[in-house]
Amino acid sequence: MAVKLGSTPGAVRLLVHRLRKKFRDLLEREIAKTVMKPEDIEEELAWLRKVMTE
Repeated sequence: MAVKLGSTPGAVRLLVHRLRKKFRDLLEREIAKTVMKPEDIEEELAWLRKVMTE
């Protein structure tokens, strides 16, 4: 993948890490809009992980 992007493997790993973090942050923000209490965010994320792996 690094060759196709004209980059190094280390730079691609860092890019993937940053993209995953950005996605996680955006997902948490969206979930926060749907729950009553901030404490419920983790529970919703756990439920989502469970249904996505079934």
